[in-house]
Amino acid sequence: MQLATDFETKAAKNKALRDYLPIALIHHHPFSFQGRAETQVQKALSSVGLSDERFLSLEDADTFINWCAGRKIPLILHGHTHIPRHVIGRVTWNNGSVSAERDLTAVGCGTTLGAEGLPLSYNLLEWDPVKRNWTV
Repeated sequence: MQLATDFETKAAKNKALRDYLPIALIHHHPFSFQGRAETQVQKALSSVGLSDERFLSLEDADTFINWCAGRKIPLILHGHTHIPRHVIGRVTWNNGSVSAERDLTAVGCGTTLGAEGLPLSYNLLEWDPVKRNWTV
């Protein structure tokens, strides 16, 4: 909430900030997913019927996703799992009096260091201002 307050204060003084394309950058992934067990830890947990999702997902993810939707932030970049992913989540945003549906794109970085023997990877992102969407 402090980030939102800081941005609103600065945008009130500098109207050009409203024209910027906002992007959120966080560590944990905001949309839950169950991927193929690839890392040693994932394989060990999977062998006993467990998943690492509860340890890796963002705490209060719904609150953060609504925060982004309310501020028209179309893209969330995250890392943490070392598995490349691209998720488009349809979010119903509600501020009490107004409700709207928005698409939020989340892009997870793979591993740039070859962690746990996984292949090196990187993402190329492109914003289409006409369609107002991201390709990865």
